[in-house]
Amino acid sequence: MGWWCPWLSACFYTCTRRHFQSITTGNGLSLMGESVCVWRVGLRACRVVCCLVFVLAWASSGQAAMEIQGIVDGTAPASNYDRFDNSPAWIGNPANWPGGAPAGGASNPWTGVGRDPAGYWGTLISPSFIVSAYHFHPAIGDTIDFYLNNDPTSTPVVRTVVAAEGLQGSVPGDQGDVWVGKLSSPASGVATYPILKLPTTDNSAYGGLGISTFGLSSDDNGNATSVRLGRNVITPGSAQFGYSYNFSYNNPGVGPDESQVMSGDSGAPSFFLYAGGTPALTGLHWYNNYPVDTISGDTSLPSYVSDIQTGMNQLGNPGGETVKTISPVPGDFNFDGRVTSADVPAMAAALANPSNFESTHGLNDSYLNFIGDLNGDGKVDIADYNLLSQRVNQPLAGDVNGDGIVNQADLNIISANWQLTNAGWAQGDLNGDGIINQLDMNILFANWLKTSSSYLSSVPEPATWVLLVLGGVAVFARRRGAMKVCRAGAWKDHA
Repeated sequence: MGWWCPWLSACFYTCTRRHFQSITTGNGLSLMGESVCVWRVGLRACRVVCCLVFVLAWASSGQAAMEIQGIVDGTAPASNYDRFDNSPAWIGNPANWPGGAPAGGASNPWTGVGRDPAGYWGTLISPSFIVSAYHFHPAIGDTIDFYLNNDPTSTPVVRTVVAAEGLQGSVPGDQGDVWVGKLSSPASGVATYPILKLPTTDNSAYGGLGISTFGLSSDDNGNATSVRLGRNVITPGSAQFGYSYNFSYNNPGVGPDESQVMSGDSGAPSFFLYAGGTPALTGLHWYNNYPVDTISGDTSLPSYVSDIQTGMNQLGNPGGETVKTISPVPGDFNFDGRVTSADVPAMAAALANPSNFESTHGLNDSYLNFIGDLNGDGKVDIADYNLLSQRVNQPLAGDVNGDGIVNQADLNIISANWQLTNAGWAQGDLNGDGIINQLDMNILFANWLKTSSSYLSSVPEPATWVLLVLGGVAVFARRRGAMKVCRAGAWKDHA
């Protein structure tokens, strides 16, 4: 990416190994190794109409492992972070996630993070399609290895890239860095990932969310098992041009797992660890300005959902595969994807110590407001707690078996007990008259496919998180620092 300061119009420096599959080359003039360096200069509305271009290029200098604070300062072994060291202590194992293993999660949720043996990344967005960085991606004809476990000697699921589309500049006013590749056949049995989509158009709502970041585990990029995982936090207020976000190194509070992407990490994914053990994509590594500073940046994938879908369809999508998104569930405080009585004590813990709840689960104030402001009054307090408690303890009309949804299973129970007298709710007596008949069936069909969360009000915009304390209610607000994006040096792509 190009060097940029607020008083300049957008200057983009894109280093692309294969530009829409039409350019190939040997060594290029950048830190990215095999690349073609393409300058793209764009004028943006309401910005200075002149554009100063600062060229900073180096001879190809190889790749570097993603930096992890604990490895650098000697407080943690590399096996905590390197996937194919196959250590139980690897932070990617769900048991080692912040807050512990989510209920119902996969034992190894990372099978869909693939690598080209030549050094490029490809992450499954659906069974037949991968995403990577526009400026550093697999070529048509390259193979992608998807390992089903963390044993480097195991046999991966291998698929070939047969078609591809770059999405750079597809969003008006944007020079993003997304590439979509189509595989030779669906990667059966391999994880696919939804994109985190917060219920707001304000990209600043993602600031402060904890992310898990992938990168190289060694300086040898030409190795499909060179995979490392670290953690960081999206810098509040860091959105650049609306379609990327930053995360910084030496960020207080992140701890020894803190990561900094390096040369060779372009196209590797970042995830938010969402409910039920489903990692949700937040971005793809795009740029950094190492060694001038310690800022890394991702393309923000929530801004590209429709563009990725368009790209998939243009490449040929006879199976009708879709880009999945996942959003917070109002009232879901234990992150199992449902609203049940188990969320009541979890919400109480969040109210008692919101800072600890956020840090434990990698959340921010906005996310807590999405799940907690149930009455839509712009704050989260005892009124919302009481509302959640009331609603989860009140049976969902028609939900005979209490699984949180009115569906065929409930209909089967009513049918099996048809005309039964002296019946109760568990047998299908939904109106309390003691007999299973058409009146109960009417209630069931009136609520067909409703879920427990249907009772909860629509999600409000981000608001102030309110801290419940003994003796009263106190306002909880977090000071958000401004992001400095102009330094004496050049932004550059990771790869």
